[in-house]
Amino acid sequence: MNAIITFANGFEFCRNPYFQVFLKSIKTSHFQGDVIIFTQDMDESIRKIITAYGYQVVDVDVSNVRYLLIDRFQIYHEFLCDKKYDGVLLADSKDVYFQDDPFEYLKKDRHVLLCGEGGKHTNNEWNVLDQLKCQDELSSQYHRDTAERPILNAGFIMGTNHEVADLCLMVWLNTLRTKHKFTDQAALNYLYHFLEKDPAYEVLTPQDSVFCATGQGINQGWFQADWRDGMLYHKTLGAPYAAFHQWDRTQYKRDILQAVGLHVPKEEKPVMPEMRPAAFEKPTILFK
Repeated sequence: MNAIITFANGFEFCRNPYFQVFLKSIKTSHFQGDVIIFTQDMDESIRKIITAYGYQVVDVDVSNVRYLLIDRFQIYHEFLCDKKYDGVLLADSKDVYFQDDPFEYLKKDRHVLLCGEGGKHTNNEWNVLDQLKCQDELSSQYHRDTAERPILNAGFIMGTNHEVADLCLMVWLNTLRTKHKFTDQAALNYLYHFLEKDPAYEVLTPQDSVFCATGQGINQGWFQADWRDGMLYHKTLGAPYAAFHQWDRTQYKRDILQAVGLHVPKEEKPVMPEMRPAAFEKPTILFK
């Protein structure tokens, strides 16, 4: 049994159509397994829709979450400690569009699959600054140069149960050593200087595989892809990507919203339809 795990929080976030893309695309991706959505604030109407899909909602004590981007990794670690899933995918819930079952790429024994965004740190100022905050208070002997290293995406991490649980704990603990706020992505990229020596770890990029495409990579021109029939395809391999992360940053945003039944007029922000299970079963017109 495999599991997709995510976090969704707050009334406005949970009613965002981008979250609906996440929920519905899992159903059409051929994935068979558990979908677990952690929350500390979710409206009852949203819960009913999620549970109608067969997904699980797990409530989290508000006092255990101070900085959501980071503390979710502690929560994931504790949850996975006594679980025995074959594979686990940690995914952002706002901007992931599933096109196929990504677990097809996971090996049975010790394995962690990381998603490369397609570019290097030197190609993206935000990642460079985030990494500087991550390493700012380290003694000089522990500094690592990330400039020419690939950007690893922390919003799409897959692996075998025990290995993902351990990685979650490492990411979380790595953020506690400084007063600076930096993201889980900076922590992951720093840790990978050491983790890459472990043969269990593997990085797949959108240039070389159809594991996961990234909107950042498309926008920066790091790789080329084709959009047809409601799916994003690898330019040369000719196969659809299993997942498309950060799709909302690309020119394909409107196409994806429409692919899951959401109509978004030009230059309008999408609005969640009336929340009911039926809204996920058929196309929904949001604007007249």
